[in-house]
Amino acid sequence: MKLRSPAAALAAAFLLSFALVDCTSAEPHEPPPECDEIASICHEAGEIDEDAEHCHEQAHDGDLELCLEIQDECLALCEAVLGIGGAGGQGGASH
Repeated sequence: MKLRSPAAALAAAFLLSFALVDCTSAEPHEPPPECDEIASICHEAGEIDEDAEHCHEQAHDGDLELCLEIQDECLALCEAVLGIGGAGGQGGASH
């Protein structure tokens, strides 16, 4: 048993060092703003609509190229599901 304890401690320290290196790396953890916008707007819409949920999940992958490809369609879909966005209307003061 004495041999396993130091080996286990060494293994734990080794694994912890990898976790710390990964968390402190200079690589950003933030998704591209385009992906973040889709994920944010489609989060609630995804609970209501399957296609909106698909947009939300794709945006969470953080793939900028994919987000740029789906951005217009997904934002329009999710805004429509939520009843927000540029749906027109008169706006301004009424007479």
